[in-house]
Amino acid sequence: MPADGIGPRVIALSPREQGPFVKHFTAYHPHSNYFVAWFAGFASIAAVFTVSATESPYADRPDGNTRTVEDRGQADSAVPVETVTGQVALVLKGHTSVVRKVAFSPDGKHLVSASSDHSLRIWDAISGRELHKLVGHASGVTSVSLSPDGKRLASAGFDAIKMWDTTSGQEVFTLNGHKQVQCVVFSPDGNRLASASFKGTVKIWDSQRGQELLSFQGYDLLLQGYHLPIWNLAFSPDGKHLALARDDARVCVRDTTNGVEVLAWQAHRTSVSCVSFSPDGKRLASVSWGDPEVKIWDTTSGREVLRVKGHTGGVVSVTFSPDGKCLASASDRKSGEVKLWDATTGGEVRTLNGHSDGVRCIVFSPDGQHLASAGSDKTVKLWDIGPKP
Repeated sequence: MPADGIGPRVIALSPREQGPFVKHFTAYHPHSNYFVAWFAGFASIAAVFTVSATESPYADRPDGNTRTVEDRGQADSAVPVETVTGQVALVLKGHTSVVRKVAFSPDGKHLVSASSDHSLRIWDAISGRELHKLVGHASGVTSVSLSPDGKRLASAGFDAIKMWDTTSGQEVFTLNGHKQVQCVVFSPDGNRLASASFKGTVKIWDSQRGQELLSFQGYDLLLQGYHLPIWNLAFSPDGKHLALARDDARVCVRDTTNGVEVLAWQAHRTSVSCVSFSPDGKRLASVSWGDPEVKIWDTTSGREVLRVKGHTGGVVSVTFSPDGKCLASASDRKSGEVKLWDATTGGEVRTLNGHSDGVRCIVFSPDGQHLASAGSDKTVKLWDIGPKP
């Protein structure tokens, strides 16, 4: 299995109903070379079967990506760019492969990026200057999260989870108890770190000592011998719950003290790629690789309260602004579109066009006046989005 995991791709939708089931769909996992068919009406697995590497539609791609961007040998740099929408973006260049995750420091002065090129970079968010290049992962880096005090950052890959000192750029310790990790996220108080893996396991750690506090399987029932990924995690603002973006099209909310399921529902037609709590914890946004809509849910009942339409393809990332009034979402389509929405009405505020390939991740600055985006074109862009709705 290649080192970097990417999301499944929908291959086909059934054109007919299957008895009591409301159609079914098939999704392909490029990195594991297996197909999973679900009965969409019940989000239950209908069948799992594998294909050989030569049969894989992604077999000719060395990293499994659906698209590749030619490395033009550009030197590390930060370039202010006037975009077609009039916003000035700071373009951070230096990574040599897909940028999978970005995160702001709590004071908004620094930005951290994680890439499939096995490195993390810490940038000055004002000047765009690279401050540190963190190298230590033996695989592509899939996720990064900054502690609430900004002193440490956690990174994850298919090899291990690592904790770093943000001032010196030095590794503090390595957590070896979780492999093929897709996501890491600090709890709101910074005392815990949650991680989710390609094999569907979720672990919660003591972030200071690196000790495992809790481990549970993110799926209740799987076919023996097969695993499904957890693609993304989000702590509730009070730290009591953890939302899981599951591969079976469901969102699941677990108690962080014991891992017990509190709430779960079918959110999309295909794999859930990202989840994000509103700052007050009353709403949860979710998006999917196979669904162009952004959905917002009531966290008490799991009831859908808003459906946002405007993307032309699957959505990979979603996040609330710090004040909860704005919502940002990003598509991994070639157009690389990022959209801002009114989080109350669902009305589109603006589209940020500037990436030359699919966007993988977005994050608001702590003051909500800037948005960072990154993706398959190997760059990080910092947008001045100004007043929000």
